[in-house]
Amino acid sequence: MAEESRCGGNTVAICVRTLSGESTIVQVPSNGTIHELKVALKSSFAPASSSPNFNLFFQGSKMSLKSRVDTTAVNGGDFLVLVPFVKKERPQTPKPDLSEPPLTPSFSRAENHSVGVKRKRDQDTCPVEFLKGVLESDCRDEFEGQNKEKLAEVLKSRNCLSSPGFGKCLMSRETSGYSCSCPDWVKLSMETFTFLNLFSSLIESLGEKLYFNRLEDSLARLATSGVRVGIEDVKNLSILCPKVVKVVTDEFEAANYENAIVIADFLETDGGEKYEKQGLKKTPLSKVFTSIKKRETSFKAALWESIKSLTLKNRCKRGETVSLEDMLIFARESARVDDGQTGKDSFRSSRKSCRGTNSLLPLEMVEHLRNGFGSKGQIVHVEDINARKAVYVEIPDELSEITKSALKRIGINTLYSHQVPYLVMSSFTQDELTRLREQVNDLQTKLSEKEEILKSVEVSKKNQVNEIQGKLDETRRLVAEKETLIKSMQLQLSDTKIKLADRQAALEKTQWEAKTTGTKAIKLQEQLDAVEGEITSFTRVFETLAKTESKKHDMDYDATPYQFDHLPYLDDVDETELRKMEDARLAYVAAVTAAKEREDEESLAMAAKARAYLQSLAFKY
Repeated sequence: MAEESRCGGNTVAICVRTLSGESTIVQVPSNGTIHELKVALKSSFAPASSSPNFNLFFQGSKMSLKSRVDTTAVNGGDFLVLVPFVKKERPQTPKPDLSEPPLTPSFSRAENHSVGVKRKRDQDTCPVEFLKGVLESDCRDEFEGQNKEKLAEVLKSRNCLSSPGFGKCLMSRETSGYSCSCPDWVKLSMETFTFLNLFSSLIESLGEKLYFNRLEDSLARLATSGVRVGIEDVKNLSILCPKVVKVVTDEFEAANYENAIVIADFLETDGGEKYEKQGLKKTPLSKVFTSIKKRETSFKAALWESIKSLTLKNRCKRGETVSLEDMLIFARESARVDDGQTGKDSFRSSRKSCRGTNSLLPLEMVEHLRNGFGSKGQIVHVEDINARKAVYVEIPDELSEITKSALKRIGINTLYSHQVPYLVMSSFTQDELTRLREQVNDLQTKLSEKEEILKSVEVSKKNQVNEIQGKLDETRRLVAEKETLIKSMQLQLSDTKIKLADRQAALEKTQWEAKTTGTKAIKLQEQLDAVEGEITSFTRVFETLAKTESKKHDMDYDATPYQFDHLPYLDDVDETELRKMEDARLAYVAAVTAAKEREDEESLAMAAKARAYLQSLAFKY
C-alpha cells in the first residue's frame, strides 16, 4: 500500500500494483472488505478486469476476502500486489445413466483387482526390477533358467513406442487411436533396445565391456526361449539411433560416447580372459539404474523425432506409417554429412516449432505439449511474446506544485502508471516525514516494551515449568516406591498361595489315606470274619474227631463190641498228625488274634500263611 489517505472521512485511497509494474489507486470505504476492493479493481483496473481470478498480497501474505480495509496495518511506502492465477478445473462427477444398470459390488471389486494386477504386472516387467533380480540370483549365466523366461516377458511388455512420463503410444496419436499402433518393426526395435539396455547395464555393473562377439553368443542362446532379437536388429538400431546405440572399432572411439550403449566390435589384445578386461572399475548400481532410464528416454525421443521428420519429409497422410527400409535410408543420408552438422540442421528444420498463441482448454494444452518433446524428453513450446505497451497517466494532483513545475520545465506532461506512486510518496513534506519517523520510533519503543514483557513472561513460565517438573519427578518417585511395595506384596501373596496349595495337597493326601485305611479296615474285618468262620468250622471238625476217639476208647471196654461200618480214611490218622493239626490250629488262632490287634499287611500275611498250612493238613486225608 503506497498510500492511504482519508477522503471525506469515510474512504481510503489504496495503491495496487501488478507483477509487471502497472499500478493504480482505488478509493474504497474505510469499513469495506478486500472483496469490495477486488470488485472495484475489476471495474477500474485493466489487469484486474482481464484476469478472471487474482489474489491480493500485502507484505507477502495473502489477504482474506472477509478482512476489512481499516484493520490492515498500513505504513508509508506499502502497497498491495495483484497476482493472477488460473483455477484448476475439478473433474465433474458424471451423471449416472438411468438406462444402464449400476455396477454391482462384485464387478467393482473385480475392476479394482484388475487394476491392482496390472500395476503388479507392470512392476514385475520393469527392466530395473528385472536387472535387480538377475543381480540377486545365484545363476552364474545372466540369462539362463528363470531369467531367460522373465527376459522374454520384459521385452514383450516394452515393445511400444510410448511417450516418456505419460506411457501413451505415440503412434496411436497419428492414427487417432488409443491402443498401441506401433508397426512390427517399431516393436522389434523397442525390444532390441530394451535387451541392449539391460545387457549393457549388466555388463557395466560387473565392471566389464560389451563386445560384439559376446552379444552375438547371448542372442544365439536366447533364440530358443521366445526372444526374437537378432544381431541384424542390433545393427539396424545403431543406424537408426547412433547417438544412443553405437558400434565402435577401437578404444579411442569408445571414449567419445560416454552416455550411449557402446558395443566394441574388436578383440582384446591383452592376455586377459575372453570377455573381461582387468582393471575396470565396477559402476554403482544406483548409477546403472539411472542410466537405464535416461537411455530409454533418449532412445524414444530420438526414434520418434526421426519418424516424425521422415513423415514430414515424405508428406505422409494421417494414419500412414513409414517402413524400416525408409527409416534406414533416411538415417544413412543424414549420417553422410561431415561432423553431422547438416544432418542436424535438416533434422531441426524438419521439426516445426510451435508458435501458436490461440487459447486452448487444459486437456487440449496437455495433449498439445505431449505431441512435441525434445531429444531428452523435455517439453518443446515456443511463443513469441511482444513488448509490453506502456500505460501513460496524467500528472496526479497529489504532487506538490514544485514537483509539477519541475516536470513541466523538462517537458514531461504524462507519466508511466507505475511511476505515480513513487512520485506521490516523494512529495511528502518534511513535517510529514518527521511525523512518520516519530510514529516509527513510538512503534519501536512499544515493540521493545512488549519484548521485555514477553521475556519476563517466558522466565516466569520457565520457572513454573521447572516447579511442575520437580513435582512430577517427586510424584514419579512415590509411584515407583508404591510399585515396588505392590510388587513385594504380590510376591508374598504368591508365596502364601503356594504354601496354601501345598497344605491343601497334604490335606487331600491325608483324606485319601484315611479313606484308604478305612477301606483296608473293612477288608480286614471281612477277612477276619471269614477266618473266624473257618476257625469255627475247624473247631467243629476237631471236636468231632475228638468225640470219635473217645467213643473208640469206650468201646474197648464194652463186653460186646459194637459193630459199625469201617472208616478207612481214619485209620491213617495217627497221633502225630493230630498233634500237627492241633499245633497248626493254635498257630492260626494266634495269627488271627495278632492280625486283629496289629491290623497291618504283615499280620494278615502271617494269618493267611497259617490258614493255608492248616488247610493243607486238614484236607490231606
